[in-house]
Amino acid sequence: MRLSPLDPLMFAVQMVTGHAHYIAGRYAEAATWAEKAFWEQPNLLATVRLMAATNALSERLEEARKAIARGRALDPGMRISNVKDRVGPFQPEDFARHADALRLAGVPE
Repeated sequence: MRLSPLDPLMFAVQMVTGHAHYIAGRYAEAATWAEKAFWEQPNLLATVRLMAATNALSERLEEARKAIARGRALDPGMRISNVKDRVGPFQPEDFARHADALRLAGVPE
């Protein structure tokens, strides 16, 4: 990030950094990185889902619900029942935590 601060793919670096913090359980830090990625690329559904999950697990439910509203505008069919088909590979326990966070944020079953 320091070597190429104007890189047009910076959102991807920010997203991966946020995801690493998320998996490590550092939800507030993950939310900060997800939000940075969102401002770079607001139509990327993966970023919106990460922003929702990390905010939900950071007990910032209003922000999580706003992210889900944005996510449902991008993908009206997003549900807990089909989110596994829409996300990258997760370990089973990490996916369960992700699904619970999305439920908390307001994703319907």
